[in-house]
Amino acid sequence: MEKLLTVAEAADLLGWHHMTVRKKAVRPDDPLPTVRIGGSIRIRPADLDAWVARQGTTAKAKSTPT
Repeated sequence: MEKLLTVAEAADLLGWHHMTVRKKAVRPDDPLPTVRIGGSIRIRPADLDAWVARQGTTAKAKSTPT
């Protein structure tokens, strides 16, 4: 089973503040794909990689763990 990233872990990989990740998850145009577990937001590493690739130069992630 794939480990889901927390918002803090995704923020660390992207070099962003955690609130920036939360804002990207709810934006209307091409939101960052997330999974809700209870009140928590989680992000699949593959979804993060694909989303970053679609963003071009606006988001640069370190390699996500697999």
